[in-house]
Amino acid sequence: MRFRMKPGCGKHRITTDGRDITVRVGEIVDCSKKDIGAAIDKFEQLDPDVIPPPSRFKIVSIPGGYYDVIHPVTETAINSKKLRKAEAESLAGMTVEEYEIKIAMERDDAELNAKWAEHAS
Repeated sequence: MRFRMKPGCGKHRITTDGRDITVRVGEIVDCSKKDIGAAIDKFEQLDPDVIPPPSRFKIVSIPGGYYDVIHPVTETAINSKKLRKAEAESLAGMTVEEYEIKIAMERDDAELNAKWAEHAS
């Protein structure tokens, strides 16, 4: 990650990859936030923080040519019935966040339909 030293901060010494570097105002250094330490306020971050990849489901083969889609956190199958490979791949193609939004929307729809049916009767 690249950082530029801000004006009016003098100079700063960083140890990165086993070597000492002296950084002066306006100079750019390629290191981690950890390397800069408590002096991070003297630097302007030039590159965005690395965002971890979204959580993904795992596909597990079960007997009979079927598959389960496993939640990465709970490690339980998210499918309620056995799935063929194409169905499992389609379901596993979502991120965990997308799946949780989908489930919440389905739950809200079911509650709304139940209230509508109760009101209609």
